[in-house]
Amino acid sequence: METRMEKRKRNRKEKRKAFYKLMVVLIILCMSVYGIKVVNQTIADLDYLENPNIFNLNIKEGKVDLFGKSYYIDLKILKEYE
Repeated sequence: METRMEKRKRNRKEKRKAFYKLMVVLIILCMSVYGIKVVNQTIADLDYLENPNIFNLNIKEGKVDLFGKSYYIDLKILKEYE
């Protein structure tokens, strides 16, 4: 049996670990998105491909550009189920 103080200390430690894990994942995700944006710009500057969009997300239009092809997302479906 652990005391209340030991339990609170363990819970705080677990929450801190979970927070740091989340922060690391978010930082990696942000760096990846930034890297893809840089690659898109470089491809456009070098005029290497006809459509240089590797990944582009436009929420206002509900459109995702992935490897030069455009896909439309119906965000109303997502709102109905929430």
